[in-house]
Amino acid sequence: MKNNLSVLKEEKKYARFLSSVFISGIGDWFHSIAVFSLLLQLTNAGLALGFTMALRVLPHLLFGPLGGTS
Repeated sequence: MKNNLSVLKEEKKYARFLSSVFISGIGDWFHSIAVFSLLLQLTNAGLALGFTMALRVLPHLLFGPLGGTS
């Protein structure tokens, strides 16, 4: 069995795809932090922040079982 780094060296397209997914995930976290910070600054209510976080998870909870495993 090959080690993971040698596979990434051989498969250049996969390595590029993996790095782009990683960078996109970092951008998603920055977006979430910015939205939550703005919401907390505008409303000054933790309840609004909790409600927003719950609403962001709701589609995954509702449609995840319909989509199956990935």
